Amino acid sequence: MRYAQGGGLTLREQEKRERLRLDAAERFACGEKTEAIARELRVTARSARRWRRAWEQGGADALRSRGPVHGMAEVLDVVELLTSELVTNAYLHAKGPASLRLTALGEGRLRVGVWDSHPYIPAPFAKPPGDRVPPGSVGAGGGRGLFLVQEFADSWGGWSLGGGLLDRGAGKLLWFGVGGRAAM
Repeated sequence: MRYAQGGGLTLREQEKRERLRLDAAERFACGEKTEAIARELRVTARSARRWRRAWEQGGADALRSRGPVHGMAEVLDVVELLTSELVTNAYLHAKGPASLRLTALGEGRLRVGVWDSHPYIPAPFAKPPGDRVPPGSVGAGGGRGLFLVQEFADSWGGWSLGGGLLDRGAGKLLWFGVGGRAAM
């Protein structure tokens, strides 16, 4: 469900509203009546009916908040997956701060950048685009994230941000772009 500018709600109110919608989705799946759900969750019957229609068309995912789409609905799942992979890698491998930046480039294109304090740039970010990273082994607990980037992103890259005269070890920036094969 998407509401322009958060529907006039504060961030906390938006989170509460999403929890209500997802609670309603679980109840829909259990076969509860819409009116009973509205009463129990203390929402209007109109809201509960709208949520049920959305749930019937797209399941619980249709009730999740995803922010404004700006013509990029078709790339949201890929962005969510790849962003999760890069942020997880930053959390697991960097022993310091990290930062995430999303940039809408227009025409349905989006660039996601993740900065962290670790200087190592992994493949595929450190290799030319023609070089491929092999998929992780089936039984491994990890090792698939960067493979997913090269499979689903339209472009990607990385920059080392350290190694100057003062060598402060400023880390690296890894990025990927989706929503068009044009250079990002």
